[in-house]
Amino acid sequence: MTDRVIIAGAGFGGLETALRLREKNKKVEIIVIDKKSFFTYKASLHKLISGRSKKKRITIELEELLAKHRIKFYNDEVIQVKPLEKAVLTLSRKINFDYIVLSFGGVTNYFGVEGAKENSFELKEVLDSMKIKKHVMEEVEKAKYYTDRIKIIICGAGLTGVETAGELVDMTKGKAKIILAEANSTIMPGFDKKVIEYAEKVLKKKGVTIINNAHIKRAEKGKITLKDGTEMYSNVMVWCCGIKPNPLTHKTGLRTNDRGAIMVNEYLQTSHPHIYAIGDCAYLYKNPQPTTALIAIQEGKVTAHNINADITKGEKKSFNAEDWPYVITFGKGKAIMIKKKSVKTGLIPAIIKRFIEKNYLFTRKHWRWPINKMVLE
Repeated sequence: MTDRVIIAGAGFGGLETALRLREKNKKVEIIVIDKKSFFTYKASLHKLISGRSKKKRITIELEELLAKHRIKFYNDEVIQVKPLEKAVLTLSRKINFDYIVLSFGGVTNYFGVEGAKENSFELKEVLDSMKIKKHVMEEVEKAKYYTDRIKIIICGAGLTGVETAGELVDMTKGKAKIILAEANSTIMPGFDKKVIEYAEKVLKKKGVTIINNAHIKRAEKGKITLKDGTEMYSNVMVWCCGIKPNPLTHKTGLRTNDRGAIMVNEYLQTSHPHIYAIGDCAYLYKNPQPTTALIAIQEGKVTAHNINADITKGEKKSFNAEDWPYVITFGKGKAIMIKKKSVKTGLIPAIIKRFIEKNYLFTRKHWRWPINKMVLE
């Protein structure tokens, strides 16, 4: 009897698992479930705002891609997982499985800030980028009749925040004051001092105002109030304060940590060995990892190997993150590449980032093309 593997969520980790598993095992039945009909290269969403990229360049139609590899795709939403029954419930059906990979990602974390969700734009999907772009352009158009420039506040100065700030300042060309508000003492918390200093230098030179130690108490239409009582007014507010695990993790019957992330062992298995969890909804408790696309891709690769090992009675692999470089952009022509203690800045890293995006999307669309082996193995 053919084993059935369900992959719940077709983000970076889920898509990687599906394609890698099919590559390793031609017989297994693979079903991918996602409520969206297309994969989005989310690392480039900020470029949709400025127009430096387009939807068709950073998305892949899932049904078309997966059908090429004899992988079923259900454009549906998972609502519950039943580990003991080995079944998953969606809005329209119940499906039994032998193995399942939970890769349904995360949701925007508003940290309980009053009014934040209702009065700001998040940046997680293509539609979010389009909404921000439309609103900014409308406000810039209105500003022709103002004496002051419009104000755009970006709440959160992690990777998404700084990259969005760089794009918006280039897009508005001096017609907007861009404010980057961060709750920590520096932007890009957790990065090396040299990286932070370069980012600050580039963003300030472009005209971005950076405010650290900005603890937001409340968000209203056109205004945020900090815990110290300071009020900051804006025409556009973008929320880039991070993500938290999808609340669906609480409907899986699996062990989770205090943030709601599903606990997994070194093989990326949950408290039920036939259930794997990867990406933003998972927590590798023996070796915690950042919730990035690079890590999700690597986890997908290991998960595919381990499920195939389960099926074929082979040896599973422990997850150990590979040292892939981080490339962070700050608008057109400005970027920084970080690998271990090596830091490169300027135009070359910006070109490399563009190549990484194009290569990723090309090799997924054309999975059997030889460069897939050369670049990713």
